[in-house]
Amino acid sequence: MNPRVTLRDIAQAAGVHYSTVSIALRDHPRISAPVRRKIKAIAQRMGYTPDPALAALNAYRKTKQIGSFVLR
Repeated sequence: MNPRVTLRDIAQAAGVHYSTVSIALRDHPRISAPVRRKIKAIAQRMGYTPDPALAALNAYRKTKQIGSFVLR
């Protein structure tokens, strides 16, 4: 079984920082459209799929952050 393709793997192939890959894959306008297309094409070619367990963890953490603010 092949190891999972990571954002760092894609970043290395694209010649960018892994945070740029993360932002580009989420269609953030901070990354130019041509760079987003390039990164998405590389990710697809490499067989990248988001890790469902990490996505669930991020969603859980996000809900806990919203509920953790305490008014004094």
